[in-house]
Amino acid sequence: MNKFIQLIYYDLEQYTLGGIMVKLRYIMCLVFIAILSTTLITGCGNDSEESQSQQGDQLQVVTSFYPLYYLVSEIGGEHVNVEQLVATGVDPHDWSPKSQDIKNIIKADAFLYLGAGFEGWVPDILSGIESDSDVHVVETSNGLDLIHLDDDHEGEEHHEDEASEHQEEEEHHEDEASGHNHSHSDIDPHVWTSPKQAIELADQIKLALIEIDPDHKDDYEANFSELSAELEEIDQAFESMVQQANRKEFVVSHQAYSYIARDYGLVQQSIMGLSPEQEPTSQQLIEIQEFIQANNIKYILFEDLTSPELAETIAEDLNLEVMALNPLEGLTEEQQQNGDDFLSLMRDNVNVLEQVLQ
Repeated sequence: MNKFIQLIYYDLEQYTLGGIMVKLRYIMCLVFIAILSTTLITGCGNDSEESQSQQGDQLQVVTSFYPLYYLVSEIGGEHVNVEQLVATGVDPHDWSPKSQDIKNIIKADAFLYLGAGFEGWVPDILSGIESDSDVHVVETSNGLDLIHLDDDHEGEEHHEDEASEHQEEEEHHEDEASGHNHSHSDIDPHVWTSPKQAIELADQIKLALIEIDPDHKDDYEANFSELSAELEEIDQAFESMVQQANRKEFVVSHQAYSYIARDYGLVQQSIMGLSPEQEPTSQQLIEIQEFIQANNIKYILFEDLTSPELAETIAEDLNLEVMALNPLEGLTEEQQQNGDDFLSLMRDNVNVLEQVLQ
């Protein structure tokens, strides 16, 4: 390349002398540069087209939050390109879609969300999707055995009348002001926390992918079998842990573990409600303290993505310890860097509860 530059420099010097032959040589250099540039541009264009073609062979799937992202990625494998709307380190209860997120949903082959009132922003988006849109919309909790707040079989001791009508109105206005879109329905949406229910959720995802892309049915079923086998191992670890436990009661900051309580015969006492913003009343705090003392509770469990301040305050007042129990709603940046995933964090939860229930 240095010789080439020197040649051009030499030609320019000769060109200033006005020699006819030199002029021709200079013109030939310019032609060579033009040909070289065209070749490079054409090559880059072909690479770009090839990349777009490869991506076009995959299903473009948008998921609302991390558990669905993980399950779709594992079951879909190489046949899917998956996007997660809620970013790493963000509590999905606090998240709202931006205009680009909505565009990505509309352009995708499929949009998978949980439902059960968890993503309060979904109805508005679905109402804006035209009827002739090609995007497949899948509510993955549809058909699962969901817990209603008036159900008693999960052993939840938390009162359902969380505040007076005046307090509820204030909380509603606060949510609107802060942009929170978590729907306060009468269904507990945290179905993914229990490995038994995670298997059912994964099965729904498998069926959805097969319906959208039947050509790869065998691969989806094989990937699901591998994933469900790992979840069944964690399920057995939960069963064994509970059988050996000295107690059944545990206290958490956020009412996110009712499915674990129901599926494994435990009793969950929560400080806050289904949403981390639902703080307890003074009367409820008294009842929580009575529950802790009556059951000789030694730990209060908090979450990675929400503030532990209230749990730490109660723990300090009652001389208790605090530990983290993961609701599996999303990864922190540290967990992502460490290579943690949905299954590894679920296994960690078994170990945490094993210690708490002794």
